[in-house]
Amino acid sequence: MKNKDPALWAACRVHRILAQAHCRAVDNSLPSLSTLLIEQKALERGWRMYQKARAHQWPYVEAILRRRILSDIQQVHAASRAIPPSRIAEIPTILEILAEIRQLQDEFDDVEIDVRERRIAVTTDAITLEDVPLGEFCIQLHLDRLAKRRDASAFIIVAEDANAASSDSSCTHPHVRDEALCAGDGSAPISHALAEGRIGDAFQLINRVLHTYNPSSAYVSLDAWDGRSCTDCGRTISSDDLYYCDSCSEEYCDNCIRTCADCEESVCLNCLKEDADGNQLCPTCFAASQKKREEGGDEVEEDPILDPTEDEPQPQTEIFHEYPHCPQTHAGGAELPRGPSDSQDRAASADASSPQAA
Repeated sequence: MKNKDPALWAACRVHRILAQAHCRAVDNSLPSLSTLLIEQKALERGWRMYQKARAHQWPYVEAILRRRILSDIQQVHAASRAIPPSRIAEIPTILEILAEIRQLQDEFDDVEIDVRERRIAVTTDAITLEDVPLGEFCIQLHLDRLAKRRDASAFIIVAEDANAASSDSSCTHPHVRDEALCAGDGSAPISHALAEGRIGDAFQLINRVLHTYNPSSAYVSLDAWDGRSCTDCGRTISSDDLYYCDSCSEEYCDNCIRTCADCEESVCLNCLKEDADGNQLCPTCFAASQKKREEGGDEVEEDPILDPTEDEPQPQTEIFHEYPHCPQTHAGGAELPRGPSDSQDRAASADASSPQAA
């Protein structure tokens, strides 16, 4: 194996894979061929019976057999159409496949044939699509995959210097995700090239897809390659210019984000609420404001020096009423002590009413 040309080894390996696929295709066509033979035998048997009925001049039996023969002819046509076309037998020779592999060295600067890994790999030039640098890509054809499927999934696309999308690190190219290529319109030509052993054409088709941008089939559009979209308005901007909403845990642009007037947390327009005073609050602060308003408004801060304690009783204030002829009493009905002016007034009244004074 050390003295064997890697390109010749790869050509032999590809030829063996195509030959095995050819054998499986022929085997799959044999059941259809056996059905055709059965229908042909039924047609021959009906024809012999029809000839015998005509020889014996049996018109009734002849009419029945004629209808049966027409039905058998239709069955033969249906069975023949079910057989695959004969192009499945077209297998390229080893020399033709070898020429395809050697042609890769003329079309790509870096070509590698790894016998141990059983793969053929080429490296593209640096790719830039709509001013977005994507770097070089290594196109790898794994022969073990080729043995199972002859389409674009047999290739692995590896980014040499990945410039992945900011929103999806597994997307290194608008049409490549997890090292798998979405060939789009190129899927059918790639499959035909691999089935016919045109290895060089298959690599060229893959390279052409990598150098082409189709927005309708892109995993991540180039407009959003270095940025993300706003959850509310959908505008795509740089990830550094997005703001995080602490309420719904989504990212928004500067036009769709506000600041809570109470806790000063970032909150989006969908989560923002306005209280009776016109303050823009987050849901948590808004709920606290509503609860505070329902309980009776703002609480007055207590002064520990001026306000008396609840356990210390306040002194009662005595109220005195001065009436000349009525004793003074407090709220409980007990007679209050008289002052000096009251006793003098009463003595003067008694002297005025005595007989001596008269």
